[in-house]
Amino acid sequence: RLETERLEAEEEEHLEAKRLTAQEELLKKEEEEALVAKEAKIQAERMEEEQIRRKEQEEQLAEAKERLAEEERRAEELRLEAEEAKRQEAERIEAERLETE
Repeated sequence: RLETERLEAEEEEHLEAKRLTAQEELLKKEEEEALVAKEAKIQAERMEEEQIRRKEQEEQLAEAKERLAEEERRAEELRLEAEEAKRQEAERIEAERLETE
């Protein structure tokens, strides 16, 4: 009877050890999965931040293009005004020349 109890106790200890080992392995696997999920979340956040940065850069580029187009329009206006001023000055000089002749 003592031998049977000893064998049963050893078997129980063995089963408990197996259960603990399986529980540890499961916990380790869950920790690994949690780490992978955390890394995936971090990667997704980085991708989202990169998309936001890219969108901001695209918006800045569009604004810069608009400013450039406006500056080009203004430069063209100034060029035309300068041409008109030169033409008027040439006409004035020609009129004065004709008057003095």
